[in-house]
Amino acid sequence: MSSTASPLASAIIDLRAELSRRGQRLLVWCDGFEEASLHALLAGLGGQRRLWVGEAGAQPSEGFEWLQPGQARRRLGEECDALVFDAREGFDLDAFGAVAGTLRAGGCLLLLSAPASFSGRFGSRLRRLLENDAGVARLERDRLRLPELPPAPDWRPGRDSLGCLSADQRRAVDGLVALKRRRPLVITADRGRGKSAALGIAAAVRLNQDGGELLVTAPSAAAVESLFEQLGHHAPEGRREGALFLHPRGSLRYLDPETLVEALEQPEPIGGAGSTMLVDEAAALPPALLARCLERFPRIAFATTTHGYEGSGRGFAIRFRQRLDQRTPDWRALELETPVRWAPGDPLEALTTRLLFLDAEIDETEPAPGEVTIERFDRDRLQQDEAALGELFGLLVQAHYRTAPSDLARLLDQRGVELWGARAGGRLLGVAATLDEGGFPAPLAESVARGERRLPGELLPQSLALHEGLAEAALLRWRRVMRIAVHPGAQRRGIGRRLIERISFDAAGKGIAMLGASFGASRELLDFWFAVGCTPLRLGLKRERSSGEHALMVGRALDAGGAALSRQCREHFCDALAERLAFELRGLEVELAARLLAPLPLAVEPALGVALARLGLGHAPLAPYRGLLKRHWGSLSERLSEEAREGLLGLLYQGRDEAWLARRHGGEGRAAGEALWRGWCARTVDG
Repeated sequence: MSSTASPLASAIIDLRAELSRRGQRLLVWCDGFEEASLHALLAGLGGQRRLWVGEAGAQPSEGFEWLQPGQARRRLGEECDALVFDAREGFDLDAFGAVAGTLRAGGCLLLLSAPASFSGRFGSRLRRLLENDAGVARLERDRLRLPELPPAPDWRPGRDSLGCLSADQRRAVDGLVALKRRRPLVITADRGRGKSAALGIAAAVRLNQDGGELLVTAPSAAAVESLFEQLGHHAPEGRREGALFLHPRGSLRYLDPETLVEALEQPEPIGGAGSTMLVDEAAALPPALLARCLERFPRIAFATTTHGYEGSGRGFAIRFRQRLDQRTPDWRALELETPVRWAPGDPLEALTTRLLFLDAEIDETEPAPGEVTIERFDRDRLQQDEAALGELFGLLVQAHYRTAPSDLARLLDQRGVELWGARAGGRLLGVAATLDEGGFPAPLAESVARGERRLPGELLPQSLALHEGLAEAALLRWRRVMRIAVHPGAQRRGIGRRLIERISFDAAGKGIAMLGASFGASRELLDFWFAVGCTPLRLGLKRERSSGEHALMVGRALDAGGAALSRQCREHFCDALAERLAFELRGLEVELAARLLAPLPLAVEPALGVALARLGLGHAPLAPYRGLLKRHWGSLSERLSEEAREGLLGLLYQGRDEAWLARRHGGEGRAAGEALWRGWCARTVDG
């Protein structure tokens, strides 16, 4: 203990020394403190790299790097020696989860709080857990109350011949070095287990031994800093030039998700036909992008955080496993369990997991068949029941890759949200969250349609009024299904349908005209929402960063007013989609376009049969008949096979050519593509 330091500074210095010996980290809770006491604590924090996370109004002490909460995700993969999380103006849950994992062993996380830190139901829960946690140190006026830490041995991490810090990490490196064609490796780990470092060590081994072209992608460049650090250390003959690492025998190049999407659009393989792709933090990347990487790269590895603020690796593993089983049934899974950044039993890791529900999981045993009952949760009671809350959040996590702690806070606290559950045999097998929207007065609806007013929490009516010119949509009341999830073992039993029917019945009884939802337009979700009677209302013009897919809004009428709006929306949607496929949506997948473009069939003109005969049985060019075929697409598409419907749609609506059509079916050249569409036209004549 320093003889010149204040008692508080001395206490924190001694605490840091003990934590360093144990290889652990600790949260120090400073609630309603005096500034002089805080400055004394800060004086004893030490460390070379010190981070202060807080809003713009925060005044970090000298020697700290300031970071706004919204920038916390950029620190993925980085490390610091001391951390102050200033939550006095509000507790940003996702930022806390992001930066807590950057603190090195021996470090303290100072949590600064005030009444605003614990507002709402989720805030009350946070305060209750902090007050009852035996592993939290607290600043009490001018003294530091320390927890009674259990005995622990000295922490002396050692590296093996490859530089690995655990047997888990070595197994991951060996698996990555030995990657084989069409046998993807999926690595899952909690934070601090060294998965990113394993990617870097394995990349160095591959370059040193065999060379070749390696590619890596991740949500951000910061996420692969640890990879590049290990690569430079273990492959000293190479050099880094920004996102590229050059080695005498090959190279490794980082591609951000946007650049990767553009590269995948090119007909020639990126990085060479024999290149290897490493995907870090896969759960934070769009599922559609991961699927395209799986198809393009014969040698590929996915690494992701199991319980992470940036996306659920558990949900990734459960849902992506289906695609892996279909495409590459010989894929392998590896889980890293031993921490390498800190010692096992770390108090801060355990606390962060509890506070943010990072370990929310489902019971993966097969649910027994039984009578399903639908219930509406009382949110006040729910926030006090950790088991029930964990069960609910676990279902949401497994169903959505990107579920974050802030999502649960919004579900508990956002005004107007209702939570619904489906139970069978005492188990929660389905959950849904809804929010009522719309019902604007006519002047307000027109102001929204003009773009003069924007209202929070009014997604469906506002978007349809503003972006589709349908002010009528804002006049009606809506119930939006924000989230819906069903236990994987209980799917295809009608549980999701039962939830939707109960929610719709309740909404109709309250005079609500429309049920709706917005989601990333994947085949799986389209099948569900179409099956429960919804029709498409609006397709986003750009892909969402969260899903990598176009956002699709769907709706279902609950009364006569809703039915009239649904008819209007369907006509508008088909007209708008047909026009936008040639412009903003020219790159939309034809599979999705064919599912969505379903105009009402018109009375068939005799000219249609004549045109199909000339095209299918003769040698007439397609161009003169394009308008006629598009005008009768509703009738024509019903007579086509799925592959014919998708292929002709690309030719008629998106300006694609016969060479594209030939490549799509494994052929080459315009003549091969022309033979395909003529054959499809001929079969409609025969029919």
